[in-house]
Amino acid sequence: MNAMTWLRCGAWLVLASWSFVAYGFVRTLLHVIDPGPGEIALVLGLSLFMMFLVAWFTVLWILPEIIRASRARQRRDRGDCPWCGRSLRDSAEGVCPECGPLHLLAGPAAAVLVRRCVLVFLGAWLLGAAAAESWARLDERSFRREVMASTLVDDKRPRWWPSWGSLQWDPGTGQVEVISLR
Repeated sequence: MNAMTWLRCGAWLVLASWSFVAYGFVRTLLHVIDPGPGEIALVLGLSLFMMFLVAWFTVLWILPEIIRASRARQRRDRGDCPWCGRSLRDSAEGVCPECGPLHLLAGPAAAVLVRRCVLVFLGAWLLGAAAAESWARLDERSFRREVMASTLVDDKRPRWWPSWGSLQWDPGTGQVEVISLR
């Protein structure tokens, strides 16, 4: 893999990781166990809002195209072929002898690059949120198993990261409760 592929993977990993942490943070704030669709929608919306803090990482995804377009613009301003750099001063009608007609060499339009950024951003957000919800449900299910197996001394234990607080079993209702740290 080349450096740009590593850069793209790293940017996407940062975005998905931030989404994971943001979703876990927001879900913990709501003190919800096994949230329903409405609560999940609220947590998703708030975590999406928190994702805008790292939205600039999506620019790293299209960085190769930005660099390529910048170099092409500099070459074209010098009178060279935007793609290969060969001088077009001796060429008739601006046709590059190596690349052919320049209108056939257009790079991706700005709208395409923006669409890529949005898709990368939303994909990382949804994957991170889905992983965080799965992780929280696994934590809650594990706690229920521990309570049923009576491996906990006082039917209470800390939540798994990135959540905080504790899970506690309420014997009166037979339900798991969230206890926040204060």
